[in-house]
Amino acid sequence: MHVPSVKGRPPRDVAVAYGENPDTCPVRCWLAWKEAAGLTAGPAFLPVDQKGRLGTQRLGPDGCRLAITRAAERAGLDVKLTGHSARRGLVSTGRKRGKRAEKLRKQGGWAANSPVFWEYVDEGERWEDTATEGIGL
Repeated sequence: MHVPSVKGRPPRDVAVAYGENPDTCPVRCWLAWKEAAGLTAGPAFLPVDQKGRLGTQRLGPDGCRLAITRAAERAGLDVKLTGHSARRGLVSTGRKRGKRAEKLRKQGGWAANSPVFWEYVDEGERWEDTATEGIGL
């Protein structure tokens, strides 16, 4: 997948593998959206107006946030998801599944010294191998 320049960072290409669950597979979801929207080039995510018409310009950050939040509400989730939920989830779930920090950092576009990335790693691993675990307390 090609990710254009974001927040002054250089554009990059990232590998996105097929998911294990067809209903949540990012590749299958992308292909279904691409076909439904009739996309052949340009931005991946476009705004949809109140009448269901697809826009031509890219969906902005606030539009992405609203789309994620509304989708979570429609799915009946008991939490408020935002755009950062997906980025944080990539790190915490990836680490739990044994993915290397470097791979996750590159996929999400974080700089090597990004304090936010390392906060996500630390937060996700807080309860793993704690200092007081198994020491006879």
